[in-house]
Amino acid sequence: MFPVSALPVYHCRRITQPLALDGDVKKSVWQMTTPVTLLEAQGNGAPQQSTTVRGCWDGARVYLLFDCMDAEIRAAMTRRDSLVWQEEAVEAFLAPYGDLVHYFEFQCNALNTVNDVRVTNPNARGEAVTFDRAWTCAGWETATRLTAYGWVSE
Repeated sequence: MFPVSALPVYHCRRITQPLALDGDVKKSVWQMTTPVTLLEAQGNGAPQQSTTVRGCWDGARVYLLFDCMDAEIRAAMTRRDSLVWQEEAVEAFLAPYGDLVHYFEFQCNALNTVNDVRVTNPNARGEAVTFDRAWTCAGWETATRLTAYGWVSE
């Protein structure tokens, strides 16, 4: 497990109005944010099909947009809190307390099926970790859009 100080930091641009979600990467707010291209989870460089993520916030909500290159989308789960990470999905891990002990997982597949989990990881190494799958993030909204090259999740 990484020490907190080794984790990358992304500074979200502040916007002045709430964002209407529709999965449109060409929206001006997204064009004004800095994209980050994700790497392989194992740290082996660039994946065969890239995904970029952009973020912003309006003082009350955080917004993330994942732009996924995907030549063959595989998504079948349509029930909320399905195990969408077992198929093609985007995931965000948010640690509002600034540690790796308490954090939240947010997952969404190309069919706009979501799963949210509250995680407690007492020693920040994955030992004795607990997953509260019954937790639901009040007010969480998402939108997905299929594109000519893959899909977008917002």
